[in-house]
Amino acid sequence: MGGRQGVVADGPPLRRLLGIASGVLGWSPDVFWASTPHETYAAISGWRRANDPKAARDEQENRFQAWADQVRAAVES
Repeated sequence: MGGRQGVVADGPPLRRLLGIASGVLGWSPDVFWASTPHETYAAISGWRRANDPKAARDEQENRFQAWADQVRAAVES
């Protein structure tokens, strides 16, 4: 598997992301390589929320926990 614009895609994480983007989201390789990491994450996250209610709850709980940890750290410092 090659890369674009100097990006080497030999590692499994990029292969896996490309597989998810093309197989699940229906993206072409050109769309995948043109997207930013943030766009790719947002698209996969949105798909998971729409198709897996438990994943949506888990993500919401993780965000709340991270926020609570930040508040706790700010109060303690």
